[in-house]
Amino acid sequence: MNYTSLKTISREPMGTRANNRLRKEGLVPGSVTRLDKTSTALSVKKNELISLINKYGKAAVFKLVIDTKKPIYAMIREIEIYPHTDNYLNISFFEVSLKEEIKTNVDFRLINEETLIFAKLSVTLYQKSIRVSGLPNNIPDCIEIDAQKLKNGDNMYLKDIELPKDLTTDVDPDTMILAVSAFKSAPAEVESEEIQEIVEESKE
Repeated sequence: MNYTSLKTISREPMGTRANNRLRKEGLVPGSVTRLDKTSTALSVKKNELISLINKYGKAAVFKLVIDTKKPIYAMIREIEIYPHTDNYLNISFFEVSLKEEIKTNVDFRLINEETLIFAKLSVTLYQKSIRVSGLPNNIPDCIEIDAQKLKNGDNMYLKDIELPKDLTTDVDPDTMILAVSAFKSAPAEVESEEIQEIVEESKE
């Protein structure tokens, strides 16, 4: 089985002040929605959570060990992070059955982007993610698109992307994912004229 264990602490649902106290103690308050639709409040160690996400990705299956109760296999539904910081405010999980397929969104990730810079190309990404179906253990953290294979004028559609093994999608194969174009920069003389205009306006 492909999963990673994460120790959690069950707790009673609490208010803002109590949750802030947990955060100061290095914990992230959260919850897990069970298959029977009930919800269990919990908290996890922030450093351990970040370490596991960095290693296995946000689409990993977590074996939640809640006190002495029976472990729960779950995936991350949402992480609330304070903007422009690493301050984790809240995390929510949802329980999964390792033997039943789920539907979830998987992000596209462009790799080897430096080749685009050298070739003076830019990419317009029309779809940041795609909804796929598969067993929880087969859901990848992302679907990689290799920029080394892209050329000026290329249009990439979903049918051009090979999905990871054992994954399916009901999205139209003719859905455009990205387009490649030459990077446009203003001629030097035009930029010079614009700068001169700004300087003259500032003197008035």
